Amino acid sequence: MIQRNLEKRLISHLTHRVAHPNVALLEGARQVGKTTLVESIRPKLDREILYLNLEENSRAVHDLNSCRDFADFETYLATVYQFKGDGQRVLCIDEAQESSVLGGFVRFMKEKWQHTPVILTGSSMSRIFGPETRFPVGRVTRFLLQPFSFREFLRCGKEEELLDFKDPPPFLHERLLKYVQSYLDVGGLPAVASSFFDELDWRQLRRGLYLDYRSDFARIFSATEASLFDQCLRGVASHLGSPSKYAQMVRTTSALYRRVPDFLALLESWKLIYKSNIQGTRPEQQGFSPKRYLYDPGLANDLRLTALPRIDILSSLDAAQRAPLGGIIENMLTTELVALGQDLTGWKKGVNSSEVDFIFRTALGDTIPIECKASLVTRPRDTGGLSEYAARHGSKLGVLVNLDMPGKLTTSTGLNAIHIPVYMIDRLAEVIEGGQ
Repeated sequence: MIQRNLEKRLISHLTHRVAHPNVALLEGARQVGKTTLVESIRPKLDREILYLNLEENSRAVHDLNSCRDFADFETYLATVYQFKGDGQRVLCIDEAQESSVLGGFVRFMKEKWQHTPVILTGSSMSRIFGPETRFPVGRVTRFLLQPFSFREFLRCGKEEELLDFKDPPPFLHERLLKYVQSYLDVGGLPAVASSFFDELDWRQLRRGLYLDYRSDFARIFSATEASLFDQCLRGVASHLGSPSKYAQMVRTTSALYRRVPDFLALLESWKLIYKSNIQGTRPEQQGFSPKRYLYDPGLANDLRLTALPRIDILSSLDAAQRAPLGGIIENMLTTELVALGQDLTGWKKGVNSSEVDFIFRTALGDTIPIECKASLVTRPRDTGGLSEYAARHGSKLGVLVNLDMPGKLTTSTGLNAIHIPVYMIDRLAEVIEGGQ
């Protein structure tokens, strides 16, 4: 069982003795390890867990949905499971979105249970708060579990110690890039990554998981509309790093075109797609198309290169062949930024002008521009967008994420720029603090 980076935060939340604790919402796409994470923290908590899986227990779903109010809910738990909200046990309800009434009880779990921690998990937690249920603002703490990060991927392969070096020597840098290549090929779905390191058929396993996602989609929509699942994911994968437009998924003449926004919103709520809005130089400057990315770098790579030869980050040096790699590296950077708790936002000076891929906001509120490139060497021209942003917004530091060894440079405009390999992105806050 691979220890997840999120584990420490979740345990801290559940063991912190505070009156009326917030309900923990553990979100994440299917097969990213939510249930496994809950099982792994059980022996590390100071109380037992009452665990209910609503996907496996249809009777529990029926009984929960028959509850008229929170008093009925308390009676159900006490009668069937001898559970009382007295702080003696933790309540964990997995696949909570299967209940149509549970979302309406969340506020009372916090307000009426003085010392009882609660975890609600699911692949689409937004579904438990339907149109008639007000989201319990201030009463929940959200935790997002993604596929393995690059660090967790190495941990799965028992190679995490390779990341201990802040300034890795050249031979270690090359070894890490080879693992980055494997990570981009395989991705971070836990079962798939484990199969890769166990030298099993991870490709077939990932294909099966993808079809499971598609089946979930088909359960909600018609068979005809379910074709949009493939079209939306492939449309996003094919335009990684570029403006994302509905016409990239479905032809404008198709009857399904008008449904694309709803489908994308659903896939975003399922945490299968991430959207990054693009901000202009002024707050009121709007109209830029957002960028979109996939939740798993391996799946993004697979869908993007379906009809193209595999790109090797070290040996595929032809510029035309290497061009698609930039979006794949940017997708990896995206998932790492989400893991760091960053809101995804890019910046653009204007139409067909300078831009930076992401804006990193520090704990003190400073904004640091980040540019992503797939180059093996750092080139001054790659910092143009960083310099433009700094000139307009007063930033004193910029970050270039690429495949070069870590280092620093000063741009022609006097901006201090740090360049780091993409495998170091989980240390970004530390790198920025040291560069300021």
